[in-house]
Amino acid sequence: MENCKAKALRLLEYRDRTTGELTMRLLNDGYTEEEVREVISWAASSGFLNDARYAENYIYSRSRAASRRKIIQELKQKGIAPETIEDAFHSYTELYQEDETDLIRSVVLKKVSEGEEISEKQMRSLLGALARKGFSYTDIRKVLEDLQITCSREY
Repeated sequence: MENCKAKALRLLEYRDRTTGELTMRLLNDGYTEEEVREVISWAASSGFLNDARYAENYIYSRSRAASRRKIIQELKQKGIAPETIEDAFHSYTELYQEDETDLIRSVVLKKVSEGEEISEKQMRSLLGALARKGFSYTDIRKVLEDLQITCSREY
């Protein structure tokens, strides 16, 4: 058990982790489920492991690069409970009140100028990049219309 605890502390010292990440890592290193369960419980009660804190920090760091939908997907993949994610987003939005259209606008303006006419290939590339960040097509279209960015048809 002491080896398992030492390993958990080394992993947490390197970077903050979710309960799910730490559990999988310790199990993959050959520790028994009972040892892992005890160490996870100890780490959580000691404050070394906190999924809510992890989610809040993750949302803060990713909010300028990805949409809410994309961040939720990433946090779920890390094993964080949906309720914890929602609570973290609620806390975040109370503090920062950010609008996703502002984020879309900043991404678009890094690639094209306001009022510019771009080729169909450039438009597809831009739409694909924004969609991969998890933004809705409706919000993307609204920002492109507001910025008067149009697509030239190449035949």
